[in-house]
Amino acid sequence: HDLIFKEWRTKESGKAGADGTFTVPAFFGKYKITVDEVTTEVELTKQKGSITVELR
Repeated sequence: HDLIFKEWRTKESGKAGADGTFTVPAFFGKYKITVDEVTTEVELTKQKGSITVELR
């Protein structure tokens, strides 16, 4: 269970920088991202390599 509930999860919190960005290293997979009670779902895949998510 440790792999599923610890290593394979990405749990980050913090504040965006002056430019409004917040960078998080993450595993490939599906994520729910919540900022100020606004949630969006994204998927990070090998083909994408990295993604940019805008929440307004």
